[in-house]
Order: sequence, then structure tokens, then C-alpha cells
Amino acid sequence: MNRRYNIGLLSTTLKEIVRAERDEQIHIRSIWVANTTSSVRKITLQHIPAGESTGDGFALFDDLATKAHGLHLLTDTTVYLEPGDRLMASADAASAMALTIYGVSMGGASMTERPGTGLGRGGY
Repeated sequence: MNRRYNIGLLSTTLKEIVRAERDEQIHIRSIWVANTTSSVRKITLQHIPAGESTGDGFALFDDLATKAHGLHLLTDTTVYLEPGDRLMASADAASAMALTIYGVSMGGASMTERPGTGLGRGGY
């Protein structure tokens, strides 16, 4: 099923933004980031395999600079999340970078908003 993962504004702490559940595979088709401020800001994005901890070895992007009010297409090739894999992200300033991910969920339970996190997993 096609999905838009409307992540919203990032914090300065590396946080899980998308996870493939135990019986699900997610094909991330595109990742967009928008700088909502009038200053250059940076984003870090990691793809953490199931059972692993965060670390620079898993960075897709580390401190990628985005110009003031800029927009980046971070990837237009497919990133595969296997069951238990997750994406984690942070920004160098709180509430400065908005992240939206488009992909396809293969199998698994329906994905819904994760209560209390402000992180979305909603469909089109």
C-alpha cells in the first residue's frame, strides 16, 4: 500500500521516525526535507538494521546542510526496510527541519499515528 510518512519537524535528538514491523517490508521511494528557517540547518538520517544500535556506520546522511528555506530530495532510489529495520533522524536545531517520506508498505498491520510521539505513519 502506498504511504506518506508525514514525520513533521525534527528535534535535536536522534529519534525513530519509521520502523518496519516484524511481518512488514517498507520500500522508501523518496525522502524530502525542508528547512523552515532563515538560517542554514543540518539533518542526520540513519538506517538502523534490526537488532542494531545507532551509530555513524549506519548514516545515510550526516550533518547534511540545507540552505535557508531550502528543500532537498534526499533520495529518489529505493531504500528497503526489512522487518525490524528503522530510520532515525535529527536536526541541528529543534523545529527547523520538516521531513516527509513516501514509500510502499508490503504486508504487516495497518500503520497508524503513534500516540504521544507526534510522529506520523499515516496513509494518503
